[in-house]
Amino acid sequence: MVSPVEMAAREAFKLISVVDREAISQKTHIGVSEVERKYKFIYIHIPKCAGNAILGSLFGEEGFGHSEAKQIKKMFPDEFRDFHSVAVVRDPIKRFESAYYYLMQGGKGKNDIEFRDKVLAKFDCLEKLVEAMSKDVHLAIKVMRWTHFKPQWSFICDGHGQVLVDQIIRMESLEEGYILFAKSIGLERVPLLRKINSSDKVSRDPITGKAKAIISKLYSEDIRLLGYEV
Repeated sequence: MVSPVEMAAREAFKLISVVDREAISQKTHIGVSEVERKYKFIYIHIPKCAGNAILGSLFGEEGFGHSEAKQIKKMFPDEFRDFHSVAVVRDPIKRFESAYYYLMQGGKGKNDIEFRDKVLAKFDCLEKLVEAMSKDVHLAIKVMRWTHFKPQWSFICDGHGQVLVDQIIRMESLEEGYILFAKSIGLERVPLLRKINSSDKVSRDPITGKAKAIISKLYSEDIRLLGYEV
């Protein structure tokens, strides 16, 4: 018998070709910015993966939305072919934890607040949310369809699960990857990297092994594709 966690993971895998109401409600901007055109790069900004820190440090801007690589490729095929594409990825468990606390602080805008109040705030803590997700497939799917919780592979892969971006930077070696990225787009002087979003500095209880195991199953494709250990 398939468990709710396994069902949710399977449904999450389908997100790669699904445009759902939650995503539409967040009015995700799809485009290639003036900065990207000037330096001939495409930044795939996966939420809670230091995108604002990188783009803010280099260009004084806080990201260009959370478009997926396949969306950019479809709408701007010439730019996607000719420009250098890059994304930062992160340990799925740490990213889930960061997204949870970011949204619990209000996120960015009324949609995040509404999602927090209607979904996340029903549970006293992250542990209880994760436990509930392991038993309720509909809840798990609802959470994982919200931009900040969407699997990372859905941002960087095509409809067949093949990676589309040219450069993947692991957040665990962010400073090194940041410098390589800056040089790859022709920047001779590389500014110091800004501090990471304050939501990662919030006091929090250590996540238990049980919760880690559930999150690992929900994001099993991220772990497999990106080479993280369970």
